[in-house]
Amino acid sequence: MNTAVHNKLVSFIWSIADDCLRDVYVRGKYRDVILPMVVLRRLDALLEPTKEAVMEELAFQRDEAGFTEWDDNDGDSTRKTMRRQENTSPRVK
Repeated sequence: MNTAVHNKLVSFIWSIADDCLRDVYVRGKYRDVILPMVVLRRLDALLEPTKEAVMEELAFQRDEAGFTEWDDNDGDSTRKTMRRQENTSPRVK
């Protein structure tokens, strides 16, 4: 991505922040809202290819198996998403 496209994208994102977050957050605190939203969107995009399988499993567990809460003790969501869901931060021991 060249600098001009990057700057245009950054300006677009900040213009949305000005429109949507004005009077809700102090201008200097936008980053406290935008960064988590970007991370959530990236996770959503990463998991999107397997969303249908996960939703089908959830519907099966809720409707046919009779589970009332999401029960992941057997790691079934990992099998459905084909992704390991764990914290690999060096700060967590």
